[in-house]
Amino acid sequence: MAGEAPYDLETRYYSLFYFRITPGHIPVDRYNDPFLPMMIAATGFDDREMINEALRYRYIISYEPFNFKGNLSDFPATLAYGLKVDAFRRKYKDYLWNAEYRDDQDAAVKVNGMPFTSFSTFRRADGKRAVVIVNEGREPVSGTVELGNSTRELRWASPEEPEWRAVDGSVSVPARSAVVVFEP
Repeated sequence: MAGEAPYDLETRYYSLFYFRITPGHIPVDRYNDPFLPMMIAATGFDDREMINEALRYRYIISYEPFNFKGNLSDFPATLAYGLKVDAFRRKYKDYLWNAEYRDDQDAAVKVNGMPFTSFSTFRRADGKRAVVIVNEGREPVSGTVELGNSTRELRWASPEEPEWRAVDGSVSVPARSAVVVFEP
């Protein structure tokens, strides 16, 4: 049984929680339960930002072209990117799906030496972390990721480039995209 936007105490009675988010969304319910299955709507013709938020907050994607009045073929760009993100999450499920959502705890991201806030951290049971960095802008950004006192060599990957690559000082996040930095 699924509930649409239930109150926090009601979520324990539903196996799935559905709601819609808007720009500036604060994942309050994800704070309450870092493992609760939550689903959000992707309705736009090129809804990369919503798909990136699904990756950042571990939300399931509900594809809703024309608010349930259309077909998946009505928004090929949204569907294509969403399928890449879903395949990416399956590939790294130990880091992105089965790990604990930690918001911005355990990591710091800086762009041009200034704190960058469009990221979230996931921590596996063995303590290894993944940092999901989302670039909501129209230009690429390059930043650094600090994971406390970790001495591990970091790796990065993205839905569009899913194979691990070494982090060489900083990581570049293309416009309207997401990159994940991993502790291998």
